[in-house]
Amino acid sequence: MEEAPPWLHDFEAMSRDGYSFSLAEIAVAELMAQYDRGSLSQSNHQRMIDRLSLFLNLEMPALAGKKDIYGMLELNVDAWKPEETWQLAQIMWAWLKDPAHDGRPGEELLKELLQEERDDWVEYLRTIKSMVAELAPKEGFSYQDATPEVIAAIDASLSNGSSNPTMAQRVHLHSRYRWRQFVRSQKSKGPYNPLSGNKRNDGIDVDLYIYLMLPAFVVTTDTAFLDGLKDIESFQRGWFVTPETLSAQWSNGTKPRLAWPK
Repeated sequence: MEEAPPWLHDFEAMSRDGYSFSLAEIAVAELMAQYDRGSLSQSNHQRMIDRLSLFLNLEMPALAGKKDIYGMLELNVDAWKPEETWQLAQIMWAWLKDPAHDGRPGEELLKELLQEERDDWVEYLRTIKSMVAELAPKEGFSYQDATPEVIAAIDASLSNGSSNPTMAQRVHLHSRYRWRQFVRSQKSKGPYNPLSGNKRNDGIDVDLYIYLMLPAFVVTTDTAFLDGLKDIESFQRGWFVTPETLSAQWSNGTKPRLAWPK
């Protein structure tokens, strides 16, 4: 049997100490998709469920994004019901525990849902270009330097209202990542192409930024994703962590916590 990763026991201890762990909505979808395409065997799948059960908050084992996050932050309360978020969390966990269940989304629907996220990302880059056309100086404008007005517009496009901390703080890394990718997409040589093979999942990964608004650590084993953030100046950059990093902080007695800038 494959040996459990060292951080597993630390996550279990953290959950007993009041930390709440939930799976991201897109993580649930991707894990089910892996099962469907045979990348995850039945035995490995069950081992994964057993280990996740050791530290996940089973009251909220999976956490949807977008509308639910805005609702939890009381930014979109008219369209959000707390009980629906809890019910969806339980449904997603049930699907993940039993991916052969008839009631869960099938392989084709999962592909469509993931593709919708990719398409939304491509469309959003087009939206930023329209913002720039309206807000940027007509002459002498460099895509390398966003004006405060452009960044504020991107911040506003990611928010559904005002809050304390401000929405600009909540989406600090998110908006700067989007701006940087837009800038790269405008390069004359070797532009960023979200439709290319090795970039096509960027539209899925970008959904992870929504959880930073809570605030929350977002734990990932995708070191390439983390490396891609190193040139972005944002206080939230360290909120994306590997399980090893979060485990090490816990083990050395730091008890990692997040705080908004004062």
